[in-house]
Amino acid sequence: MDINTLYDRRRIHLQRLIRERFKGNQTALAKAVERNAGEISRWLSPPRDGKSWTRNMSEISARRIEHHLGLETGYLDRPLANGAAQTVGEPMEAYDTTRDDSDQAPTPPFSTPGCCHGDTETQCRHCAHIQYIMNSLPFMSLAEVETLRKVIDVLRAHK
Repeated sequence: MDINTLYDRRRIHLQRLIRERFKGNQTALAKAVERNAGEISRWLSPPRDGKSWTRNMSEISARRIEHHLGLETGYLDRPLANGAAQTVGEPMEAYDTTRDDSDQAPTPPFSTPGCCHGDTETQCRHCAHIQYIMNSLPFMSLAEVETLRKVIDVLRAHK
């Protein structure tokens, strides 16, 4: 999964806002931005082929969330690599507004490229899930990362 697409950046920044500002409570965010909790849930689910219940966050919805939460316009669209270590609401010291192919989120040292079955074009459900978790790591606390490492180790041992 390419986490540098616009919709992935919006989803990951929204996950981070929910975790840091709303203590992980999606319903609290939904009330704060005057949206339906089901809509928030659909935005947070990674899109999958053939699944009608997942949705990408539109431009209008992203701007509306930023407005309701007092965030700068374009906050949810920011590149992940530059903002990964920042806390929500904290000004960035060196924000790079250029967008080029070198802007990539950091890759965790234990990531597995491709699939466990050797297929680099597609991934099995298991490998896609592990990669999704690993792509979220830059936005997690150390305790959350350690817990996920244990889960990932169990998943890898199971395959």
